[in-house]
Amino acid sequence: MGFGGHGLSRVLLRPGVIATAIALVVAVTAGYFADHQNRAVYREQVRATVAHQLLRSAGNPRGAPDLVIEMVYPLAGNEAAVGLDLASHPRQRDAALAAMDSGSMVLAGPVDLVQGGHGFIGRFPVFIEDGPAARGRWGLVAAVIDVERLYRDSGLLHGDLPIRIALTGRDADLWDSSVFFGDADVLGQDPVRAEVSLPTGGWRIAAVPREGWQHTPPNATQFRSLISFAVLMAVLPIGVAGYFYDQHRMHIRELERARRQLEHNSLHDCLTGLPNRRFLDERVLKDGAPTVPTALIHIDLDRFKHINDTLGHAAGDAMLVHAANILRDNTPD
Repeated sequence: MGFGGHGLSRVLLRPGVIATAIALVVAVTAGYFADHQNRAVYREQVRATVAHQLLRSAGNPRGAPDLVIEMVYPLAGNEAAVGLDLASHPRQRDAALAAMDSGSMVLAGPVDLVQGGHGFIGRFPVFIEDGPAARGRWGLVAAVIDVERLYRDSGLLHGDLPIRIALTGRDADLWDSSVFFGDADVLGQDPVRAEVSLPTGGWRIAAVPREGWQHTPPNATQFRSLISFAVLMAVLPIGVAGYFYDQHRMHIRELERARRQLEHNSLHDCLTGLPNRRFLDERVLKDGAPTVPTALIHIDLDRFKHINDTLGHAAGDAMLVHAANILRDNTPD
């Protein structure tokens, strides 16, 4: 049998149902935030792992008096660098002059080396003391760091490296955003970032997992199953207790209705529904009754026995019911 709207409302407003619903909402909300926290912890663990991999993850000196390279060690393989005028070279002029003007080491690169290959060049200005208050400019001493060797020794070229890396900061300029090693798209994937400090600046290094960020932790299924079990264990006892509480209340209401019905039956005639003599004694004539009658009217039905004898008791009962209805319709409550 289906529920009407009113009956359904009564069911939903039962204290046991309300308590179970509140417990369910609280448990599900707590489970949601627990799952969210689990994913957040996993995300931070992954980022910490990437940062750890990131943090785990020189060459031939040369002399250039008057900014012209004249001395190289070892000479074999670097012959092309001898005689290079740094002051007029379009790619190395600015870094060489910056080293002389600043009076400190300047790192440039990665640059294309005239002898072939790529490298970072650290240039150190050299000055000659020319009297107690003056000094003259001798030139530069430079050291070339082989790019491939640096990357290889740093572990950046390992095929099993679990992260993808992007290096920015050409010429040790931290504000330079051009990528000189790695994948430029790493910068747009919320990478873990770190700075590599150098004497005259630094590089920025960014990294993400090789397979990308995984937002769902490996233990998500087990964790959510555990949460579901915890929710069930929290809600089920409340639901069972609420059910028995509602049944107890319903039985109390049924007993109360039965008590009222029995009391009504004891004070009223079962055939006509009119108050009987006991009702008269207890509710009207008894001391302390709410109303005190001033008179009683006695009504008798003539020839009622004749109706019972000639037409039967069923007709007599019908006559009594009819007479009661007439009295009820013509008297106030």
